[in-house]
Amino acid sequence: ITQDAAAEQNVSVDVPGFELEMAKQRRQSRAARQEVDLTKQASLAKVAESLGSTLFVGYHELEVSSTVEALLIDGEVVEEALEGDEVEIILNTTCFYAESGGQVGDHGSLSRKDVHVTITDCQKVSGSLYVHLGSVESGKITTGMTLTARVDDSLRKRAVAHHSATHLLQSALKQVLGDSVAQKGSLVGFDRLRFDFNFPKPVASSDLDVVEKTVNEWIAQNIESKVATMEIETAKKMGALATFGEKYGST
Repeated sequence: ITQDAAAEQNVSVDVPGFELEMAKQRRQSRAARQEVDLTKQASLAKVAESLGSTLFVGYHELEVSSTVEALLIDGEVVEEALEGDEVEIILNTTCFYAESGGQVGDHGSLSRKDVHVTITDCQKVSGSLYVHLGSVESGKITTGMTLTARVDDSLRKRAVAHHSATHLLQSALKQVLGDSVAQKGSLVGFDRLRFDFNFPKPVASSDLDVVEKTVNEWIAQNIESKVATMEIETAKKMGALATFGEKYGST
């Protein structure tokens, strides 16, 4: 359109020069984003060093009273966040599952009578510090404030179901195709799951049918699942699988 309008006025457009300047702008934009990301990472690393770890109770509780230990906006540590602010929040105790093992972080809210914060993600820093990403919908949140942390139960149930299905799928693949099946990644979301694996040859459609039938049969059995905390070596002896490339703690 610009070239057409310029041609009507007998003006030429320096297209090569335009493309050159656009490429320069894209590089500058990428550099700026990287600088912001590095600033955030450095700030969070300092906070993690200062605060240590977050107590996670989310396997058994989806609502808990918690105290705000730190707030960050655009990578900067602040004492308060106002209505409309996008903020990263660190609590002393949380029921929010932080993204790990392929499973996405929980959604939910932090609230009290005069404050409401919508949480749209939760991430781990330095292995055990939980960072809640959200926006202040009303009121003002401050460091030291006590809030009610509440996980979106319906979304958590979907993620849990897809996480369980991922493990069932892995077991069925190994049962049907053999131990040469090697997991190489996964995605456990609220609306779907994805399982990545290596196998030395194309998987036959008939084998996939058996895998699907096996998984569905296991699901139909409705076997109760239980959460237990133990030393990682004990878990391996009980049949837990450790995926190559994943980092695990001692428990």
